[in-house]
Amino acid sequence: MTIERFNPVSKYLGDGAQTAFPLGFPAFGDGRHVTAVISTGSGAGLDARELVYGIDYNVAEVSGGGDCITAAPVPAGHTLTLSLVLPVAQPRDFDNQGRLDAEEIEKGLDYVTALAAQNASVLERALQVPVGDPQSPQDLVQSIFIARNEARAARDEACACRDEACAFADEDRPDAALLLPKALPADAGKVLTVGVTGAFDWQPPEVRSTDIAVLSTDISTLLSQYATLNSVLQALQGQYAGDASKRVKAWATINADGSIKKSAGILSSSRLSLGNYAIVLSSPMPDTGYAVVG
Repeated sequence: MTIERFNPVSKYLGDGAQTAFPLGFPAFGDGRHVTAVISTGSGAGLDARELVYGIDYNVAEVSGGGDCITAAPVPAGHTLTLSLVLPVAQPRDFDNQGRLDAEEIEKGLDYVTALAAQNASVLERALQVPVGDPQSPQDLVQSIFIARNEARAARDEACACRDEACAFADEDRPDAALLLPKALPADAGKVLTVGVTGAFDWQPPEVRSTDIAVLSTDISTLLSQYATLNSVLQALQGQYAGDASKRVKAWATINADGSIKKSAGILSSSRLSLGNYAIVLSSPMPDTGYAVVG
């Protein structure tokens, strides 16, 4: 027979019912040249089991191919892989000056072609290096394993650091983290305080008794001075209401910081100290016969 290039590996996805699977390649008269493997997963998670010929499966061969018959259906989600595994051998013997059987020669050539296809399939799954690369496949494999071991060591170190960080976070360490309470609108004007137990809270600002006493004294002094000034002004207004020459020439209501609130005949004022102010008149008095009351 004539053999075109073929793939000596066939794969089928099980459905839990099918038991007959086409080979896709010749078995050369011996079903043991066909291996059957059922697997799930891939890579590092590959779970594969090789079936036993004559127990788990058999091969019903026909010219150029045939079927693999499994004893039980391939489970759903599992993959059945059929591979051609021919022994490297040349069993035919031709006698010197004997008859050359063309059919036997063709069978031998077919067998060699199948061996070449089988080896090509193996090479396609093999690790290879570019032509001219001084690194051998063995060196490449060794460097891959070295990189794998370094990656594992780095992973283990990272896991150890993670575990240490988690253990540190789980410890009862009141000084390890500060959980600040959220400031609400009602806390406006308050300050963040730390209690004796380390707890945080928003509290009104502390006012010392000495600050209250000083503030009370300042208010009393200002009220007293205001009462005195008001009574003097009223007396002057009543006494000199009919005499323009004796009326008040200049007056001012001054804020505590020295700024003028209301005035007449006053150019400016400034606060010198508590209860003391410097007043600048808009126009000089006509003579020295005037009095300043405040």
